Amino acid sequence: MKEEVFKDYFYCSKNIEILRSSFSEERLSTYVDACSGDGERALRLYAWNSLVSAALYVSLQGLEITLRNGLHKAVSGTFTCHWYDKAPFSASEKSQIKHAKETLEKKNKPLGSGRLVAELSFGFWVSLLRPHYIHTLWIPCLRHAFVKPLDPKHTFHQLDHLRRLRNRIAHHEPIFSRDLKKDYESLLSVIEWMCPTAKHWIDCHSEVSRVLRDRPS
Repeated sequence: MKEEVFKDYFYCSKNIEILRSSFSEERLSTYVDACSGDGERALRLYAWNSLVSAALYVSLQGLEITLRNGLHKAVSGTFTCHWYDKAPFSASEKSQIKHAKETLEKKNKPLGSGRLVAELSFGFWVSLLRPHYIHTLWIPCLRHAFVKPLDPKHTFHQLDHLRRLRNRIAHHEPIFSRDLKKDYESLLSVIEWMCPTAKHWIDCHSEVSRVLRDRPS
């Protein structure tokens, strides 16, 4: 109860104006428009957007780690642990691998497949599922990262959708107008394609469902 009273302190007219100035009218404009110009509701929505973004980011982290380790294991089975030098990558992926190697070198860290896997971005791993790689990567190895047969194009589109969500969250952009319940269900489904146990573990520890229920009116 005391916590709620403390939070309400910030929503007097004086503090609303201070916060709108501090966060900038430009940043808050999307929230103000969604709340029909009501400054208090806009700030409460802004706070909730941050909370749900944080909750989703934790679950997206679980997806990213599950995906990169699964694809690493699958591609290593075909091209050995030095797959990053042997697999038939396009120029864009080769450039990202080169950059990751250079980053490790600058950090004085030895090059190893484990370190490189962690250094490569979520976008890199999703890009390996593009239709471009169906014959060179998906059929010979990447499909084995999933526990059941999947359509490669659908797999890519689902993961690319989640990649875009992750990027919006990472750049502190509004996500409140999305169907976040559906996004979260999609996230869990994709993880389940790779590891049902990881899906249930992530869901068990996630705050997403609780935060979604607490959305301000």
